Amino acid sequence: MKQQIQQLINRTALSLNGYDFATNETVDHAANAKAYLLTLASAQTNLMPTEGDSAEVKTAKAKALQTVRDALAGDREAIRSLNALRLETVDNFVKAGSNWMRFFDVISLRNDEEPGIKNTTMNEIRVGYVAQHGAPRMIKVPPHDAHTRIPLRDVSTEKVGYFTRDIYRGDIAALAQATFDLGFDLQFKLDRLAFDLYTAPLGSGGAFGAFVTTGARVSRDYNAHSGIITSHLPTTNDITVYTDAIGPTGIYNDPASAIVGRFGVRVLQEIIRYADSWGNLFPSRINATGEVVVPSSDLFTILMDHTQIQSTQGNPNATDFSRQVQENGYLQLQYAGRTWRFIPDVTIPTGTAYPVFSNKAGTVFLKPGLDEEVTETDRQKHYEERFITKVFGAYIVKQKRMNVARFTYK
Repeated sequence: MKQQIQQLINRTALSLNGYDFATNETVDHAANAKAYLLTLASAQTNLMPTEGDSAEVKTAKAKALQTVRDALAGDREAIRSLNALRLETVDNFVKAGSNWMRFFDVISLRNDEEPGIKNTTMNEIRVGYVAQHGAPRMIKVPPHDAHTRIPLRDVSTEKVGYFTRDIYRGDIAALAQATFDLGFDLQFKLDRLAFDLYTAPLGSGGAFGAFVTTGARVSRDYNAHSGIITSHLPTTNDITVYTDAIGPTGIYNDPASAIVGRFGVRVLQEIIRYADSWGNLFPSRINATGEVVVPSSDLFTILMDHTQIQSTQGNPNATDFSRQVQENGYLQLQYAGRTWRFIPDVTIPTGTAYPVFSNKAGTVFLKPGLDEEVTETDRQKHYEERFITKVFGAYIVKQKRMNVARFTYK
């Protein structure tokens, strides 16, 4: 028991009543906690420096990050500061990061710039966008239209209220601010708006569904040149992955074959096939970047492919695949001459993967110069409310939907 207690002391810099039993030193908890809280508060809610930060804010963020690094490295002063704060930073909201801005080109506008689309084709184009109330909508842009405006809207976090003074403990504003992360909340809201547009039904401006290549030109996704053999081209970007790469009838993705049932190498094969099927049809070729957003609970099944490859006698890939998993885990693997990086996401249902291609179907507009963090203070009640607001707009061009795809495997 004595040995276990000593190990605990050495690992956590345990202190009681102002005395550190690991170093036999007297500890000023109040001073350590105050120093760390001042650093954390001055660094605001996001510790990563940004281009818009002042020199003072960058310095404060660097100091706060260094405190965390020092604590992880075993520095006792840093550990004390973190431990002193630990009991006060209770957060019962399970945070879920999202990944959907990566599927759009992101453009930062000046304060006086207006986003829009100019149709230089001979045909009408259709554009999905995020409306003022936040839902996806579709608009039509006529040929040679001078300018069609893309709506922008303010996206704000919820107001967070907290007391700034305690008559027993004094100024507690910094301590209260450390218990919430407005920057995370705002980023999550922006990502969800992008996701909702990306996955909306086609009629509401979404990206996925069968390609229309016949009928009235205004309703087509693309008009193929007469010399192109269209049977080479995908007919949809919403693809179901079947067990057989080539089905019994000789047609790929034959519905007579069973759905593969899990995320694995067959999904990667279909991602490669989709991108390669377009050939050099477009000025900028569609390529798989290797990044794939996958439901987090589906990722473990990539190891089932690892097991199958190993169990196949004489399979030349067994040794290499096993080495990759042993050295790097299974979130990043080499396959078919590409480096694949699997991005676990806890906000999407199981059974669907979203690869990131080199081309984008849509654009997100931001106006950093109009971003605002608002603090409303009631000095009489020693109470503050705080929120962040950001300008946001997004659109998807229907005629660029071939730049993205969704793969269903369950």
